[in-house]
Amino acid sequence: LFARGNRKLSRLLVSAHEKGCKFDSWSDRFDFGLWQEACEDTGVDIDYFNRRKRDLDEQLPWDHIDTKVSKDFLKEERERAENLKSTGDCRSGDCSGCGVCDFEVIEPRTFKESPKEQPLKSEKNKNISYRKLKVSFSKTGTAKYFGHLELVNIMFRAMKRADIDIKYSQGFHPKPKVSFEDPLAIGIESEVENMYLAVSHLIKRKEVVQRLNKQLPEGLEILECTDAPSKAEINRLNGFTYRVRIKDFDFDEKAINKFKNQEVVLVERLSKKGKINKINLKNVVLNITLTSKREIEFILKPDNGKIVRPYQVLKKIFNFTDEQNNQALVVKIRSRKG
Repeated sequence: LFARGNRKLSRLLVSAHEKGCKFDSWSDRFDFGLWQEACEDTGVDIDYFNRRKRDLDEQLPWDHIDTKVSKDFLKEERERAENLKSTGDCRSGDCSGCGVCDFEVIEPRTFKESPKEQPLKSEKNKNISYRKLKVSFSKTGTAKYFGHLELVNIMFRAMKRADIDIKYSQGFHPKPKVSFEDPLAIGIESEVENMYLAVSHLIKRKEVVQRLNKQLPEGLEILECTDAPSKAEINRLNGFTYRVRIKDFDFDEKAINKFKNQEVVLVERLSKKGKINKINLKNVVLNITLTSKREIEFILKPDNGKIVRPYQVLKKIFNFTDEQNNQALVVKIRSRKG
């Protein structure tokens, strides 16, 4: 029965794939109607596999895996649970007879004395004084393919290997107190990125640069380390400047002038909660200029916390296709005043 069901499910998957059911783990790509059509075409009753009550002796998909626990023991446990009875702890009492232990190689082992608890990182550093630093780094070459979360992990590991004493948050799960100025999208290079971290007063700024550079992969380089500005100064940033080049493509100056003469140019972004946000590019894109036939520069500034990526700008103003966006060389350069 199970083997026959497997063949049916295989035909179902082939049929669904042919109908376009791909990347269905992404909610925006999932189409339940196509799956229903595939079920009808292959004669698969989804309720038979998902909702029916199974017999305790029925063969299950995972029965070929030897977990050492016998089925008879699991049935007994089910009965005990239905009768509100508990099973004793075999580590301190009698054997429950689950079938896992052979009492030669596998058997319960307990330790009366627990190892000494090590103090949390946050507790160790309570009496250490810290200062906040601004660390500037470049992200070029193959490093442009690091996603932001991957970049954060790389930096954390580099700090740990470099033995840089950074400040941790308090609480049950202490985390390094490190923040990044403007997360980059995958595929974009940057001449200068900034992160802020609190380090021990005992370490010099030059040491931070030297130690981190020894631990970072190719494409990531620490440029300088200075005292961090105030939050007010950081918030007064006038945006981030991007330079875009594309091979065998001349940017249309008329498209730039058309954009400048418009009052509203809307783009849509899908939030994490599935809500569509409309953003006016006129409030976000500043000083867009044609530096050569095949190169433009523009400044992107957040609009009430909403960020637009350079690829969206290229698509909206110059009608770039996805293929052209993939071919474009986008570099974030040092910020300029808008």
